[in-house]
Amino acid sequence: MILYNICYYFYIYALVGWIWETCLCSVRERKFINRGFLNGPLCPIYGFGMISLIVFLYPITSRLVDNGLHSFFLLFVGGGILCSVLEYFTSWLLEILFDASWWDYSKEKFNIKGRICLKASLFWGVMSALIIMFIQPIVKGWIDSLPQPQGTYILWLLISITSIDFIVTVAHLISLRTKIQGIRTSIKQLREDVIIPKLYEDVEERLYLFDKRVDEIIYDIQTRIEKFDFKEDIGAKDKISARIEELRSKYKDFKLPNLQERRILKAFPKMKLRDFDEVLKEIKEKAQQFKK
Repeated sequence: MILYNICYYFYIYALVGWIWETCLCSVRERKFINRGFLNGPLCPIYGFGMISLIVFLYPITSRLVDNGLHSFFLLFVGGGILCSVLEYFTSWLLEILFDASWWDYSKEKFNIKGRICLKASLFWGVMSALIIMFIQPIVKGWIDSLPQPQGTYILWLLISITSIDFIVTVAHLISLRTKIQGIRTSIKQLREDVIIPKLYEDVEERLYLFDKRVDEIIYDIQTRIEKFDFKEDIGAKDKISARIEELRSKYKDFKLPNLQERRILKAFPKMKLRDFDEVLKEIKEKAQQFKK
């Protein structure tokens, strides 16, 4: 199997994955959702998933004399495992790179850290078997019939456009992460400062406070400062007040998400930060104030 075919498999199945995800999410939200990591109509995880199936499983099943239930079972099990491993690794990698989880199966039964779950794995298994047995032969025949010189030009054009799209998307993701991290860092510092004068005697109460919205955090702490007796520890009061002003300034000057960032937030509505998830929720609310 040559690289030429593999690249075409990636683009075809990434497009099919985008159509599936976009239709599913658009129907669920009752409005069009560009459900993709990239701006273009591609879901790369579907492309990579199908490539792994074609490379590792298709050669085995194509040699089986009985191309019926035995092939289906092998593809079902192998596809479910391969796709689940890819989904878990992708979720882990995105969390490491962008400090956020992009999808969440934690409410599903038999899930592993919210990254994969049994129901999704069974779905991947069934779809893998059906596509490899019935769709892949058609796709392979179409690619083989495509004149290679023209096909190569088209492929290089697709690769160039996708590369630019990838760079633009990652740049905006880094910008979005930086904005969120700025507010989140101030909240973390404020959390540490209120420990010193025991402004919150109950630890659980203090932790719960910092799971609220930014404006609620500022209001709650300011109210407590006015009533709290700092005694000789006036420095702690000044420090907390300075932290509040710093957080207020970052929150006030926080730029509303641009078009790229709004698209990403809409495409992945279940995206969550590792902590202080309310910060991200507020940004999503601001993003929803704008039309596409």
